Amino acid sequence: MHTVITKISKFIELNKKQLIAIAKVIVAAGFIIYLATMISFSEIINAYNESEPIYIFIAAVLLIPNLFMQFLKWEYICSLSFGKLGRSKIFYSLMHGMSAGIITPFGVGEYVGRSFALKDQKSIDIVFATFIDKMFSLAVLMFFGSLSTIVFIHRFYNVDALITTGLFLAVFSIFAILFYLLLYRPKFIGFLFKNLKSSKFSKSNRSSFQLIKNVNNENALVLSLFSASALLISSVQFALLVMAFVPGVLFFEILWGAIVVFFTKALIPAISLGDLGVREGLSILIFDYFAVSSPDAFNSATLIFVINLLIPSLIGLILLTKKS
Repeated sequence: MHTVITKISKFIELNKKQLIAIAKVIVAAGFIIYLATMISFSEIINAYNESEPIYIFIAAVLLIPNLFMQFLKWEYICSLSFGKLGRSKIFYSLMHGMSAGIITPFGVGEYVGRSFALKDQKSIDIVFATFIDKMFSLAVLMFFGSLSTIVFIHRFYNVDALITTGLFLAVFSIFAILFYLLLYRPKFIGFLFKNLKSSKFSKSNRSSFQLIKNVNNENALVLSLFSASALLISSVQFALLVMAFVPGVLFFEILWGAIVVFFTKALIPAISLGDLGVREGLSILIFDYFAVSSPDAFNSATLIFVINLLIPSLIGLILLTKKS
């Protein structure tokens, strides 16, 4: 018995990455099957038959400016990190990262995937550069998402106005202070990392830490604007997809709901392939308050996954295969 357990343990250790990828696919499939069973496939198909294709088309076309914002942001970070690089290399790096990120736990593969097209750079430097990219996106999402969620709770859960107003102001003040320190007090970054200067890891990866310290007020503002633009485009895409299935809904209300969905999804650990199933479940829950039926919310969330995650990942895979 002990020998069997040992062999199983060794097999798991040797095939850990593949097993995790398979597990994520199974979890994602399980989520989708469960949700689809709850709603019924006939309702899903009927929703597609009654949808407005023009809104789906516009949402799909908006993938171009969405990717362009992400490209400009990554290009800007690369210029700060590595100097002048070819735009094709940066684009390949971004797309390769998307392909690797969608199939790995917590999207960590993106940190490695972005290095495939930037072979002349140290991998650890690319990891730190990607970390800066992700942190700005997360900070912007936390800011707009938390405020939107507080208003959502106030409206639909009948929480006392004094409590939600106080919470709104407190969250806003915290983010305002943090952004102020980041934008107008560059030494704040140095203060955060001063204790790491003498560490062995810091000395061997000085260029990586230098990148973080070099994020001054101008750079931080530019990166925040890129992140906010990408979030806005994604939210507009989501809202348009909901409108494709529910033409009578108010655009700005659904836009608000989309930000709440993105925010709550960010708080949940990635347990499935591309968060497939999690996004759909949250969409059903949140858009229900906006009089959007479960099939319509499910279809909208599935399409936003296909447009913004699956299609770019497939493009990245094709580019990676072609380059190889």
